[in-house]
Amino acid sequence: MLHDHVLPLFSRIAQSGGVRAKEGQRYADVLIPAALKKSGQQE
Repeated sequence: MLHDHVLPLFSRIAQSGGVRAKEGQRYADVLIPAALKKSGQQE
């Protein structure tokens, strides 16, 4: 679910250039991949 639904959402937020873009980019690049790795799911 993280990879298929949440990651694309945060990627869109990051690409929007809005006030939350930097935070969205951090989730897409760091936090979600770390959570996937920790849970044993692959990207």
